[in-house]
Amino acid sequence: MTTDTKPAQRPVQSSTRQLIVGGGMVVAVLVGVFWAMGRSSWDSFGAILIAPILVLLTVPLAIRSARRDDDPGLVRIVMLGLAAKFAGSLLRYYVVYDTYGGTADASTYHQLGTQLAHSIRAGHFAVPNAPVGTQFIVVLTGLVYAVIGSTKLGGFVLFAWLGFLGQYLFYRAFRLAFPEGDMRRYAKLVFFLPSEVFWPSSLGKEAWMTLMLGMFAFGAAKLLSRRRGAFLWMVLGLWGAGAVRPHVALIAVAALAVVYPFRRAQKDRPPNPVRKAVGLTVMIVLAVVALQKSSSFLGVQNLDPQNVTKVLKTTATQTSLGGSQFTPSIATNPVHFPAAFVTVLFRPFPQEGHNLQARLAALEGVFLILVILASWGRMKKLPGYALRNSYLLFCVVYVLAFVFAFSSIGNFGILVRERVQEIPFFLAPLCLPSLPKGEAKTPTVAARMAA
Repeated sequence: MTTDTKPAQRPVQSSTRQLIVGGGMVVAVLVGVFWAMGRSSWDSFGAILIAPILVLLTVPLAIRSARRDDDPGLVRIVMLGLAAKFAGSLLRYYVVYDTYGGTADASTYHQLGTQLAHSIRAGHFAVPNAPVGTQFIVVLTGLVYAVIGSTKLGGFVLFAWLGFLGQYLFYRAFRLAFPEGDMRRYAKLVFFLPSEVFWPSSLGKEAWMTLMLGMFAFGAAKLLSRRRGAFLWMVLGLWGAGAVRPHVALIAVAALAVVYPFRRAQKDRPPNPVRKAVGLTVMIVLAVVALQKSSSFLGVQNLDPQNVTKVLKTTATQTSLGGSQFTPSIATNPVHFPAAFVTVLFRPFPQEGHNLQARLAALEGVFLILVILASWGRMKKLPGYALRNSYLLFCVVYVLAFVFAFSSIGNFGILVRERVQEIPFFLAPLCLPSLPKGEAKTPTVAARMAA
């Protein structure tokens, strides 16, 4: 009797706790609504009305994931991740408008988006002049403001939620394509790593790119795991990423095109060369489109090696300005690649941080280095896992291509913000399965006995 009733009670108790977590967040936000009424303008009050709706949309998502993965604790992680995202959005808002006095891209998006929203309500669609990529975010902001009204903090909160959905899709991709991996570690890292909490949490490109890359990663996981619906997720993700940063979209599709031919066949099904050829053809077409858009975006006729080198050197010159500049190690020479890898992923170092944001970024870099050192027993098995798991190999190839493309940035402020597009992929190799107790120590003990 005991063994029959306990399993049945666990999901009920877990669901109750899940609803309490989600409901508690809603109540907290509603309390803020009553507090804010009469104290603030729609600029801030709009966010307090939007936040509960986003929470209510997230609770079922978290519960469904927990049930699918048979992990009730996942609800707590997801909902706390959303809370951290909202907190990051408030902090980002404070930094933009209080610390920097509104001198940030988010202010431009808000201003132009407000103008566009007014024109939409007036019955015409007059898109303000803006560079490629920036114009897309302006149009997106205008469409949102036309519905919810012009609210700076509300825009921050809504875009933070979009970034959160991207982080969630990265987790689902890892869970789907690499089920033997350390799911809890990946979830905690992708939801709570400070750079992922802070940068993709405001009105701007970072949140949108996190969502689009998350969609593409989820589609890639489906494709490499032979699941339906892969190309729909991939095409939507590439379209959204290509509209803002086509060169990053090119990195993603190129990495997948490199890995796709090595996708392992299922044990219960013989290889289908026709299907593989069709899939590879589709990815080549997508890569060509992304290549053309990237060439136009970067202002060159084509991305041959000579033009790529020219673009990297120009980027190094243009970004090596301001108080956070440094001399980059451009990865055009293989000898420079290790230094470029360390720079793109981990710098600034603690002694290189000259303000609070730089010091916090340095602490995160040190933390990631410590995670690698503490996981060295797992990391030694990365080559074997990457050869057996196509999604893991895709993440590795993406990281290496990203390092090459962004090694020319010579400003820590820009680099720290840009690499949020790479971190979710980089976290996958850090979350290999944990070693059985005693396995990592066995070689050392044996060596001592032999001596």
